[in-house]
Amino acid sequence: MKKTVIAAVIVFISFFLVQAVYAQESIENTERVYESVALSSIDLNDLEGKPMTAIATPMFKSPWIGDGLGVYLVDESGKVAEKPLVRKVWRTVVTDGEDYFLCPAVINRFGTYLFTVCPGRSGLDFGGKKSAIVSGSGKYALTATGNIVEFNFEKFQEDKEYRKEFFEKNLSQIQRESLIDVSPKTEIGKAFVSDLRRMFPREYYVKGKMVSVDMDIGELKKLASTSNNSKYMRRVVEKGGLPNVGASSILFPPAAAVELARMFFVWIAAATDDTLNGSFFESKVTGYQAGQAMSGYLANCQEEIDYLEKYISARERR
Repeated sequence: MKKTVIAAVIVFISFFLVQAVYAQESIENTERVYESVALSSIDLNDLEGKPMTAIATPMFKSPWIGDGLGVYLVDESGKVAEKPLVRKVWRTVVTDGEDYFLCPAVINRFGTYLFTVCPGRSGLDFGGKKSAIVSGSGKYALTATGNIVEFNFEKFQEDKEYRKEFFEKNLSQIQRESLIDVSPKTEIGKAFVSDLRRMFPREYYVKGKMVSVDMDIGELKKLASTSNNSKYMRRVVEKGGLPNVGASSILFPPAAAVELARMFFVWIAAATDDTLNGSFFESKVTGYQAGQAMSGYLANCQEEIDYLEKYISARERR
């Protein structure tokens, strides 16, 4: 009996180790919560004299804004509180079907367009290429035509055949009219870079990588330490931890049985829990939280409407 229990424990520990290694490898492909509001891979202080192109993708024809609303948990005076999180940045894949590169996509202040920012590249670099904006969980993509489709980000990175098949099924050719020259030497580029600096005014280093954000270091630390619960083993740990399979479990079969049962329960619960922190389609956001998150976009829209009404009235009075 003892040998059977020991063998079972060894099998499950081995399974855990394999899963832990897999989870660690996958973490690098998973968007962290803070990355939804941080501009990374672009040094705003090192753009002079270099080309830069933006790809404009409309959002107002689809529910993609839903991937921009989420929550994260913070500890306030010993109590856990939910805070709304409004995404500013997505990831865009640009490919010729064979190779690909990643660029950040930044939302405009009205919540109507996404601008994929590609420093060091001119419009000529996008001839014949296709693009897709990736959701926070990596399970969906927004095509250049405005369609939301199922997507597998990890498979896209690893499998050339999947890249070809994905864009054969989902038309997402980059159109010339969607390309904007935002090189700092141009007037449009100067205004564009100025807007980026206004949206992301502070620079910090997170895990050795410089990011630009619009928050103080304390808030950024909270976000950087928040898991998005998007991976199997990370959910296992956060839903109650791994079972304590120790000496007592091996020596006393009843204890081992209880621990193994708990192991099954925790793993099954974790595997079936799709709740995510951060700004993802799968995040669970209340109507009130959605209203909080959307209020900034609506205020900017109203401000623009008021300005246009005053401008039109002034012209009519002339």
